[in-house]
Amino acid sequence: MKEILHEEDNAVSPIIATILLIAITVVLAATLYSVIGGYTSYLGSTTPTASLTVTDLNTQTDSSYMIYISSVSPNGNISLSDVDLLITNSTGTVSEINLGFAVPPGSSNTQSTSPWSITVSAGNYLGENPVITVKSTLGIQTISYLELIDTTTHGTIATDSPSLP
Repeated sequence: MKEILHEEDNAVSPIIATILLIAITVVLAATLYSVIGGYTSYLGSTTPTASLTVTDLNTQTDSSYMIYISSVSPNGNISLSDVDLLITNSTGTVSEINLGFAVPPGSSNTQSTSPWSITVSAGNYLGENPVITVKSTLGIQTISYLELIDTTTHGTIATDSPSLP
């Protein structure tokens, strides 16, 4: 008599294999999106640019500078709280001050630890042609370089070195 061997099929059915492949693909795509998604927040943001002029108003008793911003592009308005002012003095010391801490004319800067007092003559936006006054709180200091930084994109908005009036 002939012997019949029964072999069991241990393979996965084609339908289950397809579902597993789709599930693995979805999980890998979601993982990749969550890892790389944090790096795409800067892709849509562009750093605004501005045109500024810094004038040295120093006297023998104090150090003060006037920063005039004549144009801001592309949209014409940047909130002061989104702008940092980097001040490099003649010894190379850099002070970083957020312009959101600048106050209306006639008042002092609320950052008491800063070696500079900042006042802004116009509104809460750079697009309103403001005049920013920077005055030393530590006696006579010379500014050699100023830079406006966009805190959203961390890019440079404008730079200038003071000129004599």
